[in-house]
Amino acid sequence: MAFASLHRVLALREEQVEQLEREAEDITEKQDKLIGVYYENVISKELFEREQQRLCILLTQVERKLAVAIIVRTSATQRIQESLELLQDVQATYEAATSRNQETTQSGDIRKNLAWLR
Repeated sequence: MAFASLHRVLALREEQVEQLEREAEDITEKQDKLIGVYYENVISKELFEREQQRLCILLTQVERKLAVAIIVRTSATQRIQESLELLQDVQATYEAATSRNQETTQSGDIRKNLAWLR
């Protein structure tokens, strides 16, 4: 159950990172189009500068959100990896204990057999 929850968190974080990457790409494309429109003398220098400043601020905000989303995604991934390692440790401990129990049982059987022979 905990793994399903972690998996959902990881999927949501991955989706958030992808969405923010798309937003950053869209803003960059808008900046490129704005430059093209300005070079074609379709808009004034003042309008170009205002819009370019707005897009730069927007891109900075998206990039900051993206950086946080990547950190959160990485944290979720690390939690999943740590949980898997703990499960592997539990499995190894169980197998070692089972092996020791079998050895104890077998050696106990030998003692019973030796006692019977006496």
